Amino acid sequence: MITLDELLTPKRTNIKWSEEEWAELAEEVHEQRTKRPQESIVQIVKKSQENLVVIGKWSKTRIRNLVGVHAIDPIIKHLKEIDKKRKNDSLSVSLLKQELEKYKDVPTKEKLCDLLTQEEIEIYFKDKILKNLSPTDIVGFYSPDELLGTISTDILAGYAMQRTIQDILSKEIKISVPKTISTTINGPVKSVVNQQPIRFKSAIIGVKPEQFTRIKEQFKNRVECLNIDKGRLETALPKKLDSILCLGNHTSSLQKQIIKEHAKFIGLSPSKLIIANGGINQIIKKMGDLYSENS
Repeated sequence: MITLDELLTPKRTNIKWSEEEWAELAEEVHEQRTKRPQESIVQIVKKSQENLVVIGKWSKTRIRNLVGVHAIDPIIKHLKEIDKKRKNDSLSVSLLKQELEKYKDVPTKEKLCDLLTQEEIEIYFKDKILKNLSPTDIVGFYSPDELLGTISTDILAGYAMQRTIQDILSKEIKISVPKTISTTINGPVKSVVNQQPIRFKSAIIGVKPEQFTRIKEQFKNRVECLNIDKGRLETALPKKLDSILCLGNHTSSLQKQIIKEHAKFIGLSPSKLIIANGGINQIIKKMGDLYSENS
């Protein structure tokens, strides 16, 4: 005869776990195994199922009564994979610590600025600064008073005069002048012949005053020569140039680097940037090649 308890107790069907459920159980077993090392693996599996029900990951209908070690072979397989993964993770952490150890003595940016000279900072970091910050960004970090305090008055006056001349020339005022005008002013007749406007502008760097005078005089009808102070390259070099000629023997490596960066910044052709190591005669020869009568 069937008892009342047998009628009220639902018949259990054969429960099959998905791969995901096996993995969840294995994770819980791995956790419980560290807390209960004295218990058998079968006991831990049973306790882990109950915990999964308590924390809401499983329902009671998913609990199985696993008898014997062979019934938990999938869990053993997952436990091996978990142990392998965590071992690899621990090795990765160890390697990371070793890598970080290499950088423990790397100085902070404040200490680095104290250790390096201004020239060294420009050599090593100028390219990165110019790549990430435009000149407008850099200027924006300072007030007008701070900017004016770093530039001498004579340079500012020169920029102002240059801007004024450029504005006048840009208005394209055309005045018809006869090729020859004869006038008599308290004496013999003087002939005034109109000259072609100078079409080129060249920066000359690293030459002595008398050498610059020689260059300027030789090319006065074709080129506006600018004698650039190599100690003020960052502020003295104009943005509009047709060429840059530098006497390399009297220019430092840092100054040459600044010159090259400026030429690149203003879009100057590499053929128009000349660093001559053969003296003033080579400068004059290169100028002649660039600005012949037919150029």
